[in-house]
Amino acid sequence: MHDDGYMKCNSLRQYAADAKQFDKEIRDKILLELNPKEPEDHNIWKKFQPKFDLTFELINYHGFFKQCLFDVCKRYIDELVCIVEFRHVFGCLLTDDGPLPIEEEIKIFQEVQATLQTMYPRFRITIIACSLKIYGEEHLRKTLAIADTIDDPMIVGYDLVCEEDYNEPLDKFLPLIYEAKLKHGDKFNLYLHAGESTSRHNNELYDAILLGTKRIGHGFALTRHPSLIELVKERGICLECCPGSNKALGYITDPRCHPARSLIQQGVHISINSDD
Repeated sequence: MHDDGYMKCNSLRQYAADAKQFDKEIRDKILLELNPKEPEDHNIWKKFQPKFDLTFELINYHGFFKQCLFDVCKRYIDELVCIVEFRHVFGCLLTDDGPLPIEEEIKIFQEVQATLQTMYPRFRITIIACSLKIYGEEHLRKTLAIADTIDDPMIVGYDLVCEEDYNEPLDKFLPLIYEAKLKHGDKFNLYLHAGESTSRHNNELYDAILLGTKRIGHGFALTRHPSLIELVKERGICLECCPGSNKALGYITDPRCHPARSLIQQGVHISINSDD
């Protein structure tokens, strides 16, 4: 055991009665079941959200993050994808000496892109800077401050994420968003998560559209709002549909019945995504 309370996973495995069972228990702590036994989405979220805490210091360690970023991009290139867009929460990457400055975070993306462009010149990375609703207005303020400190074409827009029905709604953050829009004008783009909900009380789509979002993350609740469907079509807003994510989190039980099918038939622009 180290002074800081950590022990290598391989060392722990040596003390386990059954190494395969040990591996299974670790895997179960980290991974979410693809076919959750609990059908209600909020209960699945309660199991899903803590998994980020378990892996936070591993995934966000700067060297590991950079290697993962490279591997993910390389896999997309193998699938003939030329542009990979990430929703990234700035301020989370770590070094042995503490948090990595945001300028250095951008450099990691730039270096990975530059390395891959030596082999695939047309490849590029774009980033949507994400704020976590669960951390409130202060976290959004820090995220929006990136527009003041970093002028990099790799950062194409901003978003707010987290489980919609059990965190603050978009209108809680309106003053900060309006302030940023007035300050930066057309350079400030919003690509907001909204309508990732089965609740009839969810009104996030209204605020997202009123704020001028260019795309809507998930947005499957749009099927319950015929007037908004026409507005989305009129403004050319694209829905970033994520059927795999929606199934894993219990919003749908069968991708063949995903609301995107109806929306496509009504002429709504749709893209299919892995989520974030």
